[in-house]
Amino acid sequence: MSEYFEFFFLESVESTNEVIKNLSQNKKTSIALFSEEQTNGKGRSSNKWLSQKGDLTCSFFLSENFNLNDLGKINIMVSVCILDALKEIFKNLEVKIKWPNDLYIGEKKLGGILLETKVSRGNIINLIIGIGINIISSPNIDKYKTTKISNYVSEINSKKLFLHLSKYIANYFANFNKIDFKYYKKKWINYSKDIGKKVIIRKNEKIFNGKFKYINDSGELFLETEKKNTLKFSFGEIV
Repeated sequence: MSEYFEFFFLESVESTNEVIKNLSQNKKTSIALFSEEQTNGKGRSSNKWLSQKGDLTCSFFLSENFNLNDLGKINIMVSVCILDALKEIFKNLEVKIKWPNDLYIGEKKLGGILLETKVSRGNIINLIIGIGINIISSPNIDKYKTTKISNYVSEINSKKLFLHLSKYIANYFANFNKIDFKYYKKKWINYSKDIGKKVIIRKNEKIFNGKFKYINDSGELFLETEKKNTLKFSFGEIV
């Protein structure tokens, strides 16, 4: 296991992100937390993350401070890190990223990444990365179709996958100040499932149509409308 993290292995929690917040209080070390089961998982925009025992539910707490301006870069780097780790294990799976940080196989959602931060005086003083990946279950969701790794791979252990991801995350963040961000941005674009395509974006209950042109260094999406206007989105979701 990586020396970068202090590891915790639990049988059941309501939310790995909430538990790791409590564990991180008054600690100066980074933490990696794995739970066999999560009963009240969190997704983006107050959505719930549905999973069953045997799916991957884990969180990582980074004890380092980051500049708030680097949050978009961190989001891109985390997405690339996780996809690189998955690609090493599942060489024949075409896992892609859906902006801003959902994992897809084809048009079906495989998993999600949730970043939570605590900010003080322009610095991120707490960074939590929550990861959920469908391994043995693919829940019925009204908004989108889902899939699971066991549809494609016969044997996979969620704890082993967690340890593999922790190794990648530790390596990426231990070298954060040395990274060439252009490298990660290029990899993100290669992993993107929608860049260059026509997409529909929902933001604050409003709908925008256009072509997904590119992302900038802050991870913001640029959309070209039919009238050739360019719109920038720092948050929202592709529907």
